[in-house]
Amino acid sequence: GSHGEPIQAAVALGRRDVVEFFLDKEVDPNMMVWQTYTAYGTPLMTASAHGQTEIIELLLERGAEVNAIWSMPRLHLGRWRFNAIGPALEEASGNGHPETVKLLLSYGTDLSFPLRGEDFRFALWRAVAEGHEEIVRLLLNIGADPNSSDETQMPALYAAIIVGSEKIVQLLLDAGADIHARFRGESALSAAAAGNHLEVVESILD
Repeated sequence: GSHGEPIQAAVALGRRDVVEFFLDKEVDPNMMVWQTYTAYGTPLMTASAHGQTEIIELLLERGAEVNAIWSMPRLHLGRWRFNAIGPALEEASGNGHPETVKLLLSYGTDLSFPLRGEDFRFALWRAVAEGHEEIVRLLLNIGADPNSSDETQMPALYAAIIVGSEKIVQLLLDAGADIHARFRGESALSAAAAGNHLEVVESILD
């Protein structure tokens, strides 16, 4: 199926009753699902990406690991790269589900958890790059590192500038983001000016 396994499909479709049926049949809530060149990860990762809070609560009550990461080796074949899902908190943050983020944090998820074990894109960076201001504010308020970067070493501040969000830039600066951080030799200010983000330039200069 397009979601890897029946339980994954039920999760993605928001069918809590069907998910519960599978769990009652002793389907492992921490099963890692992958097909060909797509990794679906655990049911919790899928639920977090879709913002399915009721299903997330059910999975966690049944023993789902809140900090699980993709545990299989990434595959390469020519120019095709294996597409793997991130940890639950990252998926919730990147897909814009603040209530899901709060729920996962209440169950003790790790703010600094890496993307897959060899790449290090953090939940805050994903929220910044996708322009989810509410989640950025939420994560910063509980101690997320404002200098988080992705696996290419792009700082969160630089990502916010590319998005063109003055509010997110200001949130990061207020939280202590390094204004002098560079990406591939270019400063945050240069990136803002090059993108004609005048409000962002003003935020940086203030």
